[in-house]
Amino acid sequence: MTTENPSQADIEVEKLLSALRELGGSSGNKRLKESLGWETDYYYEVRNRAESQGLVARGRGKGGSTRLVERLADEELLQEETPEGRRGEDSLYAPVKAVLESDWVKDSKEGPFESLGVVDVARQGKRKTGGRWTRPDLALIAAQKLDFFPTDHFEIITFEVKPADAVDPTGVYEALSHRRSAHRSILIVCADDLQDLDTNKMDEVQEVAHEHGIGLIRVVGEVSDYDNWETLETAARVEPDPIRANAFISTQLEELHEPLRQRLQSLTNELIREVGIKLRER
Repeated sequence: MTTENPSQADIEVEKLLSALRELGGSSGNKRLKESLGWETDYYYEVRNRAESQGLVARGRGKGGSTRLVERLADEELLQEETPEGRRGEDSLYAPVKAVLESDWVKDSKEGPFESLGVVDVARQGKRKTGGRWTRPDLALIAAQKLDFFPTDHFEIITFEVKPADAVDPTGVYEALSHRRSAHRSILIVCADDLQDLDTNKMDEVQEVAHEHGIGLIRVVGEVSDYDNWETLETAARVEPDPIRANAFISTQLEELHEPLRQRLQSLTNELIREVGIKLRER
């Protein structure tokens, strides 16, 4: 018994979610499977599909368990009111996004990269996420061509953006939580003037960022001018859980699905051509 097509598969996922809600949001696999009346293989096929979409997570217990992923309430996604005369965090996303795409990917110490696109994740409203602190402000899928590797190298890079009056180590820990689904995470601190930054807090933030391998960029002045960007800490690269990374792309980077598919198809065609050439040379 298998899901026949994508639309049918989505219906089955919704059945599983409904059953979980009726069971209080969490259940042992045996109980959940029996409540649905599904065979074992079919149950895990649907459960794993829901997991890849970031809708459920596995839990502990004999025989394993499955739970609904926490959702951020709408009010938790809203920006706090900004004091008069101060720049709000949400006003920084657009200029930061533009510079990431135009300059940073080509000049960063982590790169250089080719950008497949930058997504404003913070403004996705009710889109499903993996819970609190799993939604970065911005996210980038980057590609690199390396001389001694046969195919392109891809990375997910996330960004947490903070105005000067919101600077403290919490921003670093937010970025660190994003790295569960990304290869690199970076905190970007923006200030109109250097005097707007609390030196002691910035020193503490840099120390914590260095300790955890989180990138730190300081922007003083007009955010849209790359000359005002200074890298204080380079982001360390990690290898995220592929299932988490895939779920992150699936649920939060939807607008990059098509460019990524096209790039992967192009790489596949290139590899097929190269294999064909080598076979003809034999």
